Formats: sequence, C-alpha cells, structure tokens
Amino acid sequence: MAQLSGRNLSLPLPQNDPVRVRYAQPNWARRFCWLVALCYVCMMCISTAYANKTKSTATLVINEYQEVDLLPHTWVLNNSTLTLDIQRILSPNADLPWQPVAQTGLQTPHSSHTLWLKTELQAARPFENTWVLNIDNPAIDHLTLFILRDGKLIDTLTMGDRLPFSERSVVSKYYLYRLNLNHQKPVTIYLRVDHDHALFLPLKLTPVNEYLSHIRKYDVLSNILYGILLMMGLYHLLISVLVRDEQHFRFAVWIASAIGLLLALTGDGFQLLWPDAPLFNRYALPLAVCLFGAVNTLFAISHQNIHFLYQRVCCFLYIIVGLYGLAGLISLAVTHSSWLLILLGVHFGVCALLSLSMLILTLKKSSGAAVVFLAMLATTIAAFFLLKRHTHVLQDIHVNELVFECFLAAAALLMSLSLAIKINTEKSMRRQKELEANALSVTAQNLLDQYQTLFDTTPIGIVRFDRQGYISLANPAFRTLFGETTANVIGTLFNDAKQLSTALDTAVNSTALFSEERQVCQPNGHTVWVGMTLQPVTSEAHMFEAQLTDITALKMAEFENQELEREKADMISRLVSGVAHEINTPIGTNITALSLMDEELKNIRQLYDNQTMSRDHLASFLSLCATVSEILTLNQKRITALIKKFKDVSVTRLSLSKNQFDLVAHIRNVVEGYREGDCDIQFDLPLYAYWIEGYEQAYTEIIVQLISNSIKYCDKEHCEVHIQLDIASRPARFVYRDNGPGLNASEDEDQVFEPFYTSRPGDPECTGLGLYAVSNLCKQVLRTKPELLLGQGFGLAFNINDPSVPDPAIR
Repeated sequence: MAQLSGRNLSLPLPQNDPVRVRYAQPNWARRFCWLVALCYVCMMCISTAYANKTKSTATLVINEYQEVDLLPHTWVLNNSTLTLDIQRILSPNADLPWQPVAQTGLQTPHSSHTLWLKTELQAARPFENTWVLNIDNPAIDHLTLFILRDGKLIDTLTMGDRLPFSERSVVSKYYLYRLNLNHQKPVTIYLRVDHDHALFLPLKLTPVNEYLSHIRKYDVLSNILYGILLMMGLYHLLISVLVRDEQHFRFAVWIASAIGLLLALTGDGFQLLWPDAPLFNRYALPLAVCLFGAVNTLFAISHQNIHFLYQRVCCFLYIIVGLYGLAGLISLAVTHSSWLLILLGVHFGVCALLSLSMLILTLKKSSGAAVVFLAMLATTIAAFFLLKRHTHVLQDIHVNELVFECFLAAAALLMSLSLAIKINTEKSMRRQKELEANALSVTAQNLLDQYQTLFDTTPIGIVRFDRQGYISLANPAFRTLFGETTANVIGTLFNDAKQLSTALDTAVNSTALFSEERQVCQPNGHTVWVGMTLQPVTSEAHMFEAQLTDITALKMAEFENQELEREKADMISRLVSGVAHEINTPIGTNITALSLMDEELKNIRQLYDNQTMSRDHLASFLSLCATVSEILTLNQKRITALIKKFKDVSVTRLSLSKNQFDLVAHIRNVVEGYREGDCDIQFDLPLYAYWIEGYEQAYTEIIVQLISNSIKYCDKEHCEVHIQLDIASRPARFVYRDNGPGLNASEDEDQVFEPFYTSRPGDPECTGLGLYAVSNLCKQVLRTKPELLLGQGFGLAFNINDPSVPDPAIR
C-alpha cells in the first residue's frame, strides 16, 4: 500500500527484497573509493611540495668557462596576487610557491604581471676572468636584480625601458651585469620583473670575450642593413631636392619610416636617439608600426596609380590609411599589452592585402607592378616575423630581428628598383614630347624667305620625296650622308615601303611633326644615328619633306655619360657603405669595451676603499685592462689606417696642374729611396729621355702605392720589382711586376679594384684602398684604364695617353 509523506511519494519495500539489497551495498564501496582518492591527493601534494622544496635548493655548479643557459636551473614565482619584496623573499620563514621554469623557456601571457626568478650557482673552481649575466631582450618594462653571495646581499641593480637609458651601468640596449666567480662561494640571483605584456626572458651567463664577439658579429650585420637604408634614403632625398620629384621624396619618407620601425623594435632608438624619454619609448613601437603601415600603403597607391585603375580599391586603401592614424591615437591611450598584438596582426593582414593587390596588377601586366609585388611580399614576410617576435614563436631574438631587417632591406631595394623603372619610363615619354614640341618651330612662316639659302648651306640634311619614296630634291648635307646616287629613301631612311607608308600617314594625320631618332646605314656600310623630322609640303600636293641631323657624336656621348654616371653612382654607394661599415664597427667596439672597463674600475675602487681588495681582484682588473687596451689599440690603428687611406683615395688633394717632364728620369727619382734595404728594383727603361705633358704628381702617387703594396704583401725574404716603360708601342705603356703572391684564380679585375677589398681581412694595416686609389688616379686624372697582368707575382699595366713633347734640350 502506498503511503504519502509530505510532498514525497515513497513505496515501502520488504526487508528481504533483492532490490533493497542491491542499492544498499554500494554505500560502503563508495566511502572506500572516496577515502582512497583523498589519500592519493594528499600524497601527491606532499610529494610535490617536497620535490619543489628539494629542487628549489638545487645549486648549478659551473665547471667550464663557457656560456651557460640559466633558465633550466631557474625557479619562478608569479606575484600577480602576492605583494612581495626582497626582505620577505629572503625571510627564512617564507614558504613561497616556487615553480620550475618550463623546458620551452619563460613565457608569460599578455597581461600585467610581477615575476620573481631565482637561480643558484657555484663555481667549481675560481675563475679569474669576468662573466656577463645577460638578458638579450630590450623590451622589458622594469627589472630589479639582487645578487647574494654566501647568503648575503652584495649588490642590487635596477634596469628597464621605463627608466632613462643613462641609468644603466653598461651601455647596451640589452640588460647586462658583470659577475665575478673568482671564489667558490655560492651565488644566488633574484630577479624581479614587472611587465604589462607577453614576456620572453632569455637568461644566460656568458664569458665577457665570448659575449663581445657574438654581439660584434650581430652589430656588424645590423649596421650594414642600417647603412643600406640610410644611404638609399639620403640618395633619394637629395634627388628629390635636385629634380623636385615627389616620387623620390615619398620613397625617402618610406625609408625614414622603415628606419624608425627598426629603431623602435631593436631598442637602438632608445639607446641612441631618445635615451632620456622612457615614456616615449613605451609608445614608440605601436606608433612606428602605424606610421610605417600608413606610409607603405600611400606609397603603393601613388607608385602604381591605383586611383586611376581601381577607384573602389583605392578608396578602401585610403580608409586603411585613416585607420592607421586612428590606431596611432588609440595606442597613446590603450594599454600596450592589450593593443600591440592586435595592431601587429592587422598590420600583417594589410601588408598581405597590398601584396595581393600588386599580384592582381602584375597578372594584368601593369607596368612595373611585378617589382612592386615582390617588394610588398618582402614587407609582408617582415611583418610576419615582427608578429612572431611578439608571440615568441621564434625563441632566438637576434635571429628574428636579423631576418626582419633583411626582408625590410630587400623590400627597400626592390622599391628603389621599381621607382627607377617608373621614372625612366616617364622620362622617355617626356623626352619624346619635348622633341615633338621643339619640331613645331620649323613651320614658322618667317623662315620661308631664307629657306633656299639655308637649304644649300645648312649641315642638316633636307630631302623631299613622294609617297613611293622617290627623291625629288635633296640638299648637299643629305648627299654627304647618303651619297650622290641615292634616289629613294627606302633602304636608307626607311626599311621598307610599309614603314614609309606608316610614317607618312602619321605625319599627315598628326598635328605635330613626325620626329624620331633612328640608326641608318650609309652606302659605305657605316651606321650613324640621325634625328629625323617629317612633314607634308603645303605648297606641293603628295610631297613630304624630311630633315636629318647627324647626332652620332651626341648619342655616343650620351651613352658614355650614362655609363659614367652609373659607375660614379655605384662607386659612391660602395664607398659610403664601406665607410659606414669600416669605421662604425671599431668605434662601437671601443664604446662597449670602455663601458665594461669603467664598470670594472668602479668595482675595484670600491674594493680598495673598503680595504677588501685581494690579489685576485687586482689580477682580474689588470687582465680586463689588458684586453680592453688591446681592443682599443687595434681599433685605433684600424681607424688611423683608414683615415690615411681615405686621403690617398681623393684625387683633389693632388696638384692637378699639367707640366712637361721627363718620365724616365721621374721614375728613377721616385723609386730611388726603395732600392736599398726594402726591395730590389730593376728597370727596363729607354736609354734617353721621354718627355710628356701631363700630371707629374699622379705618376708619383701610383708608383709609390704599387711599391708599398709589393713590400707589404711580399711573402719572401727579399722583394723584387721590375718596372718597364715601353715607348715603342702606340700609345706608350707602363708595366709593373713583382715577385709577390699575386692574385687568386677566383679574383677578377673588377673585384681587385673595388674599395675595401683586401686579401688580408682583419689586418689593421690592410684597408683595401691601395689599388682603389691607383684605379682612381688612372681613370680620373690620367684618363686610362689599369689592367691586371696574368702570370707569377703581381702585375699591372696602363697606357700613357699624355701627349709626348720634344726634348727641351733639342729645341
């Protein structure tokens, strides 16, 4: 019978009912399972706490003087919910939840955090040389370093990009600390890191010399890329000022925005340009990304004339430019951590969209779009690596920055190439229009009265012919060009009748004169360039008149000038790049070395004042001073040799006044000081005087430079030089040979005369400017080209184009 109890309906069951027994038994099993689970959880917690406690006290023992990665031996404490200071950390009663660093490294999410890091190390033996505790990530907000030796706090250092750069103890965009392990006492390192964005923290302990060598290699590559961008920017800015071309100016602005992005990303800007503005440095990277994205989009629009081709695409791109400006304003108000990653992702998407737009224009065969597509593709790849850097997918920051800089430099080179192609196209069109405009002056009515006189006396070839090309009238200048028997313009001015008909129809239907420059063949087989204008004769029906000008000399001079300008631009580019590379590297190395020596001097003075200086301290200080002195001396010699060679390269320092002198006697007088002791010089000179009118000082500089190179590079006990002056050949020829090592088989003539090329890289006395100075003197002063001679030893020869004059004694 059912019973009603309150609102629950229950059915009573018999005591021996099998259903009741089946549901009563699991209560004991359930209690037993809960008890086992609780014991397992307690055991896991106890073992984890014990493991953490035992592992947190593990000490890293350093046996060898080589780089050590400290992260695998580091413990981390997330202070997002705790308020800690160093006193509480060092308190013996503090029971803090230290956790080991993951195998993939220390990475944090995009939010505000305070982290404590701890690592313990001990030297297995005393190390006299200094170590560098380095954190190669310039984008750290605030970092406090606590050094404990044998449990006692000995040093505290505060760093970060939220502090002025002048407060750093070592002049470097990275965070460095000099650590001495010249005793076997344990050293404990605590790091407090305050940040508001995703953080990648590489923590390493590196020997001083090894770290300087690594940073020097990276700085050389980075400075080369900076030099390339700066050189291109200054070159196009100068061109924009000289020719008043907006395209060159826009590209110079693009280069400036790219350099600004590099400075903000790598920390070089905070070190060099705004060291006392940490607040600006906080917003420098998002503002630089917005500026570069806007300038890059505007440059693509203007360079490819998208507004003439696709109005909707152009409007969309202008909207993107406006959004970049809005994003820059938002970056000043929104927290860096919550905004930068979104901004970088959007920037990558915009670069990909621009690449797609340029690809569509390339497929539609738009002029110059292929090179712009490659440039935008390189920019997209650079934006991708920039995004990867802030998501920490690529662990090596140096490699990430270097790849980003390389692709950005490649984009700049490609954009410069596309700009040159576009400007050359527009220049050709402009030249054609100028020729057509100048030809209109021929039709002026006021020249009709003087036409006959000019027809007979003018050097311009004038010919009249009908539609079939038969000549009815030609002036003497035309007969001089094509011969007296020429009766038809087909075969001389025009290749066939079809070309003639096309030219005549163009001349009839056009309001301007038909004008062009072309190569024509004379009856004797010679080919000449002529400028031809063609027009109908108004006084005679179906007759046409052509006026021809021999412009062969002008064309040849134009081609030669173009080649000279190209060589001059290449020479200036190589020289500027070489100067930026060769001088910046030793200066930067000296600055870093002096900074480390200054820090060591402060420490040794403090030890001396505290009367705790030991023999090991003094020995370590003297060792570092010797290393720094060696570095400074080597770099100073390098800079001195470079400056001296720069003076030798310049031809303007010479006295460029021509005079008459005996070249044979001059050669003997120049080499007289080298014949005793330095080398053995043999002559093959004429027995009598050979007088020329030329630049005496240029020959002196060339001979002195060649003999100096022979003495410097001679690998034998005695240097032998052979000088020959062959006046029997026309023109006269100067030949120089020595018994040195000569040139490698892989070296060619253009490579040897390049600036800063040397077979002994790294030698401060060998700057690679000797043969470059000889080449400059030969080409710019003597108007000749030096030639390298094959065979054993080194050989060089050049023709003497200076005119010979009679002997004054005979006159």
